[in-house]
Amino acid sequence: MRRFTFGLTLGALIALQTSFAMAQEEGVEDPDAVDAPAPDDGAVADEGAESGDEVAPEGVDDTPPPPPPPVEPVEPVEEVAPVEPPVEEVPEAPEAEEEEDSSWPFNLTASLGTRYEAREQYDQIGRADSDMVRFRARVGIITDKLDLSDDIAVLMRFVPQATGAWMLAGLSDPALGLHIGALEIFTGPMRLEVGRFEMSYGDELLVGTVNWHPVGRSFDGTRLRWSLGEGGAFADAFFTVTQEGSPVTNFGNGDTYFTGLYAGLGPMLAEGLALDVYSLALVSMASTDPMAGTPLDPSGRVTLGARYKQKFGMIDARAEAGIQVGSQTSNQSIMAYQADGELGLSLFGGGFRLSVEGFIASGNDPDDAGTNGAWNHLFPTAHKWLGFADVIGFGGGLNGRGRSNVAGGVLHLTGKLFQGFGLYAHGHIFSRLQDVLITDAMGMTTRTTAGMAGAELDIGAKWTIAPGLNSRLGYALFMPNENYYGTSTPAHFLEIELHFTY
Repeated sequence: MRRFTFGLTLGALIALQTSFAMAQEEGVEDPDAVDAPAPDDGAVADEGAESGDEVAPEGVDDTPPPPPPPVEPVEPVEEVAPVEPPVEEVPEAPEAEEEEDSSWPFNLTASLGTRYEAREQYDQIGRADSDMVRFRARVGIITDKLDLSDDIAVLMRFVPQATGAWMLAGLSDPALGLHIGALEIFTGPMRLEVGRFEMSYGDELLVGTVNWHPVGRSFDGTRLRWSLGEGGAFADAFFTVTQEGSPVTNFGNGDTYFTGLYAGLGPMLAEGLALDVYSLALVSMASTDPMAGTPLDPSGRVTLGARYKQKFGMIDARAEAGIQVGSQTSNQSIMAYQADGELGLSLFGGGFRLSVEGFIASGNDPDDAGTNGAWNHLFPTAHKWLGFADVIGFGGGLNGRGRSNVAGGVLHLTGKLFQGFGLYAHGHIFSRLQDVLITDAMGMTTRTTAGMAGAELDIGAKWTIAPGLNSRLGYALFMPNENYYGTSTPAHFLEIELHFTY
């Protein structure tokens, strides 16, 4: 049985080997042997020897196929380091031509406000009671600087406005006026303004914009500013016309001019220091009384003064003083003075401020016909300093109106409760330095007595709703002295305002 099995096995092997040899002779490759190494014939012989089987019978060719030709060794190829391709030099791109600036060459400004005002018991102190809603609609255009040459540039300001009170229900509009209309010429450190423009100097005790008033103040004329360094120091020279006399028989007849020099020198001396000096002149040319037809003498008033303001940590101080000289008429000279000072203390990190102020402005002695001693406050923002009720600060600044023939003191308290919301309280006392002769419309003259004129309390709140959008609520109580006004009945003033500035 084992011999029979061995015979079958041996026959199968011989047949397989014979088939393989024939396939080699015919050039047919075993599809399963593609890319595979040749079979190891020694493995087959060893396998047979291990089993101890007999050699194949005669007649069967069991000669193994010849070995494959030897493979010639392949010489190793020396590895050559890859050569990096040369970097092509890319020519620099030509600089792009500057595109023409297509931005809008104008800047817009706006001041839009509405305020409710109510006055009661003013008729007891020579004024009128009223309640009204006043408004301002002011929108302006300011151009960018336009270079005319290497050293000359111009800028234009055009700011029209309409103001008034709520009273229209028909087919009419308030008149549109020109608040600012000026050409500014720049060359080096100098700037020349020509036309209508605003002027504000120092704390506006003498020259201010009266921004509280719906109309505000501007001047017609020209002003030259010389910038003194980068710190903000400057020197101004201006000439304005405040009244144009018409009709005229002689050149300048009836005109009034306001001109002067004003210099802010503080930044040249110390950082944070305000030190101003000025010389201002108010000149009225000869004219004719329009009612009587009699000639009126020319007058000239020169104001010489200085201003100081500085902060030292928690303490701040300011002071301003001046004198006025000139001639009121051909027979009356001018000799007047004023002084104003304030000392403040900031508390709780600057959130609250407490200050004390004192002021004096000379008045005219009605018994001295040769000298006019009344201080003329010129063109100030009197409302800012002499009480929001506008009792003392109201009217022109001559002997008992505005900052003239008055002395007093103020206690100021301001505080910020949170971001954008603050409170204020100001307590004033006022006194008159000289008696005042007052002539009414009927030609009757009365004489008021020098002394205590009254007291005033101003309280209110300010709220910045958003940048540029502000609201204000204010109340003022003026308590007149009966010896001066003939009554002790208090006068009340209330204001509620919403204002947008851009």
